[in-house]
Amino acid sequence: MKKTLCIISVMMLTLVAMAQQKVAILETVDKAQNISYGKKLLLRSSLTTAISNTPGYEGFDRVDMASIASEQEFQRTGYVSDSQIKQLGVATGAAYVLVAEAAWLDEDTKSDLIITARIIDVETFGIKSSAEEVTGVKADEMKKMCAGLAKKLLNPTVVVQNTVQSKPVKQEKLKQQEKPVQPVAPVQQVSQPVMPVGNAPDMASPTPLTTMADGTVLYVAMSDEDEKLNYDEACEACKNKGEGWRLPTLAELKILEKHKKSYSNLNTSYRYWAIDGDVTIDMSTGFKVTTKKSVKAKVRCVKEEKK
Repeated sequence: MKKTLCIISVMMLTLVAMAQQKVAILETVDKAQNISYGKKLLLRSSLTTAISNTPGYEGFDRVDMASIASEQEFQRTGYVSDSQIKQLGVATGAAYVLVAEAAWLDEDTKSDLIITARIIDVETFGIKSSAEEVTGVKADEMKKMCAGLAKKLLNPTVVVQNTVQSKPVKQEKLKQQEKPVQPVAPVQQVSQPVMPVGNAPDMASPTPLTTMADGTVLYVAMSDEDEKLNYDEACEACKNKGEGWRLPTLAELKILEKHKKSYSNLNTSYRYWAIDGDVTIDMSTGFKVTTKKSVKAKVRCVKEEKK
């Protein structure tokens, strides 16, 4: 009897182990290269622990990226190709790969970090889920944030499902029938910071970005410059487009990033130069990044025109 129970217990433990889906946690990406190794290591280990504490998942961070891709290139871009993901799956037996990126929320104060993460399916190469969190830099704050981030990544639809199921359909329909129909008041037009104002005939049909308080319209070039340029080259490229063309200010780039979905030809995987100097905006996150003027970055020129 004892022998039978022992065999059953071993079988149950084996089944539980087989049901665990492995998640390979890669090194935390730091594109600006200004976050200490200790903080990145804490983020990685805390995410591993948080995922391992989630039923059905096993997180592990013993992943040697250097044997699969250039560690320096990975830190600079955070990009992992489909073939590299497949290699990771074969080498580690992982069903998923987690890529996390960290950046300072404010480059000047360095008091808070924003962490964005995505889980990639090894078989389909598709993104299973993505999430982001902001945390202070104390160890307990970072550990707590990682627990919340793991919960978002591994249970992305729980809240939505509970909300939908909480209201029976019939009762909802009855409530809608009981409500008297209210007259609809005319909607007052409110001006928005980004608004279509028409194309300027002498500017090769650029796109309007925003209208300033004095009526001046800021136009954005229809496309980026062909290549990534350093700061001086970027300034010269905009100047060569004609009178009035220049690099956008930091605030103008922030507006462009906020409405980037309206600009289908904007490359959101790169940083863009601001005229302020020594600073770019990361179009994937919207964060300001202190950048040496010798570094190559993308360029999108702007021009003002008074109406």
